Amino acid sequence: MSIVNGPMLFEELKGKLTTHSVTGATQVQFAGLDFAELNSVSGKITVGLPSYAAMNLAVSTISGELEIDPRLKIQGSRNSRTVEGKLNGGGPLVAVSSVIGKISIEVL
Repeated sequence: MSIVNGPMLFEELKGKLTTHSVTGATQVQFAGLDFAELNSVSGKITVGLPSYAAMNLAVSTISGELEIDPRLKIQGSRNSRTVEGKLNGGGPLVAVSSVIGKISIEVL
């Protein structure tokens, strides 16, 4: 799904998801997934995950803020602009990227 200027909200999502946004906010709450790729230029991306979710995370922002819920125990590398690693042993890929938009990964 692609959008230029407007919000996208996905709740209790299962399966695959690919989103592209310019300025609109994207909010996703996963219940189970096979693959996800979420991209934004300047819109905020919020990803809600169950604490037991198993996945591989690849999160990056060029100059936006990156906020990861401390309850998520990610094994891998992390700095102020990127996170790459496995959550609960790994699983499907969740790739989240922005240019200047804030990215938040939180526990539901």
